[in-house]
Amino acid sequence: MKRYLLGIIVFITAIVLYSSYFIVNETEQVVVRRFGKPVRETINKAGVYFKVPIIEQAKYFDKRIMEWDGDTSKPIPTEDGKNIIVDATARWRITDPLTFLETVVDENNAQQRLDNIINSTVRDIFGQYPIIEIVRNSNRVIDIIIQEYLIDSDDTEDKKKLKEQDSIARKIKDGRVALTRKILKKSKPKIEKLGIELIDIRIKGLMYSKT
Repeated sequence: MKRYLLGIIVFITAIVLYSSYFIVNETEQVVVRRFGKPVRETINKAGVYFKVPIIEQAKYFDKRIMEWDGDTSKPIPTEDGKNIIVDATARWRITDPLTFLETVVDENNAQQRLDNIINSTVRDIFGQYPIIEIVRNSNRVIDIIIQEYLIDSDDTEDKKKLKEQDSIARKIKDGRVALTRKILKKSKPKIEKLGIELIDIRIKGLMYSKT
């Protein structure tokens, strides 16, 4: 009986000791919670830390830069009535874990919030401009050829106009790079409220859509 009780005591002691510390590595940052509420400042330096066993829990967050990919399933109508598929990507990281925990909880929810904010901003900005502003970076010959439409389209007149846009230098007001900066500028303040820094946004590809 005494051995049985001693075994139980040793087992409980081991659990208490094991749950009294946690390790943070270089790629992590931690919020310590007690009954669901934060009890100390965010830990963002690597090392071994202690907490009250059972009562306190360590919530880990990634410190590294992460990627976001935009929605390519919905065409965006441009100001001049064209429909385009935009393949956008962004880089982001968690800079305020406590705010992040309170607003989005985890990375999966963060990705969904980024979807809502960035996708809608891309649609809003690009929808205000004609297609030539979106596909061209400067007043040089266009560097993105919308091949699929030129090959497949039966609309001779529209096809002709599109070819002219691809081959003739036309004056543009902003261009794709400037529009991308506008998307970043408009999205950033909304995303900062989630404890996230939006580092940059890039357009990986553009495709003309007939639907």
